[in-house]
Amino acid sequence: MPLFQYQGRKAEGGTVKGRIEASSEDAVAEHLMGNDIMPIKITVLAGKGVGGKWGELFKSLNQPRSVPLMELVFFSRQMQTLMRAGVPIMQALSSLQDTAQSLLLKETIGKLAESLNTGADLTTAVKCHPKVFSKLYVSMIQVGETTGNLAEAFGELTGFLEREMETRSKIKAALGYPMFVIIAITMAMFVINIFVLPRFESIFSRMNAELPIQTIVLMGVSKFFTNYWPFLLVAIAACIFGFRKYIATEAGCLRWDQHKLRLPVVGQVIFYATVSRFANCFAMVSRAGVPITEGMISVESAVDNTYIAKNVSTIRSSISRGDSLSKSTEAIGLFPPMVLQMISVGEQSGMLDEMFAEIGAYYDRQVDYQLKNLSSSIEPILLFFVGVMVLMLAMGVFLPMWDMGSAAMNKH
Repeated sequence: MPLFQYQGRKAEGGTVKGRIEASSEDAVAEHLMGNDIMPIKITVLAGKGVGGKWGELFKSLNQPRSVPLMELVFFSRQMQTLMRAGVPIMQALSSLQDTAQSLLLKETIGKLAESLNTGADLTTAVKCHPKVFSKLYVSMIQVGETTGNLAEAFGELTGFLEREMETRSKIKAALGYPMFVIIAITMAMFVINIFVLPRFESIFSRMNAELPIQTIVLMGVSKFFTNYWPFLLVAIAACIFGFRKYIATEAGCLRWDQHKLRLPVVGQVIFYATVSRFANCFAMVSRAGVPITEGMISVESAVDNTYIAKNVSTIRSSISRGDSLSKSTEAIGLFPPMVLQMISVGEQSGMLDEMFAEIGAYYDRQVDYQLKNLSSSIEPILLFFVGVMVLMLAMGVFLPMWDMGSAAMNKH
């Protein structure tokens, strides 16, 4: 559909501007008036008639790929507040569209309002935007509409997204220092091999000194870097491109997600964070009254790890065949005995949501503990590599210089 830019005046005063996709200018005007906005100016930006393929290409290049998590948290929290206050949903969407910072979210909210104007329910409207709203989000909205309590559904989503955002920020903060050190070491190696060591090589060649094996190896590596660094950069870029292409495939993504959980130091953090997400998601859909098999579908898409999602799918299939949740969970061998016992108790007592909330809280605490100790765990490894690099430089550069100095003093 063509993309239109509009300018209008609100009923209570003040002008608004924005962009929206619609079939025609009349559809845009009808949408604006339905939101108590009097159209002032409507201009087509890109479409089949105006802009043609170039307009569509320009639009696709400028289209954001995703909505920042912070924006989605803000949207969910505001919707919860407005729904609880009894504000009509169309008026709530119109208000949030004006305040949204993300262009993609702003356009999505406009499309949600347009879908609701045509008679669709909110679940159907939200389902049409998988880039913005996950399957879990859609499931919770559907539960909220079915039970007539959208405010509670948006509240559950807000809590879940806030925990997700907090975990991501903690992981970024914990990995910030190690990544900085790794980048600094890599840059130092390139500078030393390309600019520093060739100077020493010229000094050694002028003095016709007999070089030890360490220096010969070091100079050979430096010469390789100096002569072939453009090819090295191309090779690194090709490896990165090939790796990204590989993990974009179904088999590659599954293998990489499984391997991530076994990485030294950070693998355990990733595992705890993923299981925490699984438990919190399941607790949320269980509290909402979603059947286990249907809830597992939402949880499967929310864990953000193909390997664990495959295990969740195995649990769902086992439950569909008539097995209990505790037995199905034990069969995959993913959880420790304590967690399996909690699931069994929750199933027998009918308090699965509370038990999974406890499991999620337990793994949240484990993530916090692991992140606090992550830097101290990585520091010895980084110090080891720095020490090895310094030792190689000392043996390769300063040892022959000491030998030459000693030989010169013996001559005198």
